[in-house]
Amino acid sequence: MNQTAFLTEFLLDRMPTVDTVVTVVAPRDFSDCRDIDTKFFNTDHAGTYIFDKGFPWYLYFTNFRPRPFFLDLIRLPEMRLDPRSDKSVRMETFGAGPILVEHTFYPEPRFDDQCFQWLTKLEEIVTSRHARLIVVTFPTADKWRQMYDPDGTIISKFKKDVQASLRRSDTQIISGDDFPAEQTYFADGVHFLWPYTNKFTQFIAQHSG
Repeated sequence: MNQTAFLTEFLLDRMPTVDTVVTVVAPRDFSDCRDIDTKFFNTDHAGTYIFDKGFPWYLYFTNFRPRPFFLDLIRLPEMRLDPRSDKSVRMETFGAGPILVEHTFYPEPRFDDQCFQWLTKLEEIVTSRHARLIVVTFPTADKWRQMYDPDGTIISKFKKDVQASLRRSDTQIISGDDFPAEQTYFADGVHFLWPYTNKFTQFIAQHSG
């Protein structure tokens, strides 16, 4: 949540006409919010590249990592041609990378109280820029629930803590568990397989007030 707040502030400072901010959150977003990890990119470099159409090569070489680069060269044919590869670089029209295969990422729930404070801070950032915040909790996968929360107490407390962190009456909370998601929809504990992302987006739009 600290990184979400940092990114949101960066974008809203450069996009003054935004009137609604939607964030989809899951328990893993509240697991570790150490200050040292908050500013996870250089705003001057990113601002020049994204908003001022700056020369991209400086940014590329600043973040160059030799070992992953050469490993990707070896895997590149699969990454480009096989959309079901877990390393696929294929993208749809708006730049999203479709997830077409199930993964095994079902993180154990751990909570850092600072993360809920950062959710409060996110709301303050959004409202100070004259926008409105909508917080959507991601649906709970049956597999995750069976592994960590069979009686539902963890998710119930998580949702209460999310609600308690938000102060403004015009902030809206949408429970993703109201979305009729089956286990077959999930790529892992925090992502949907691509065929079901549109359905969840429509659900959010229909429930946004």
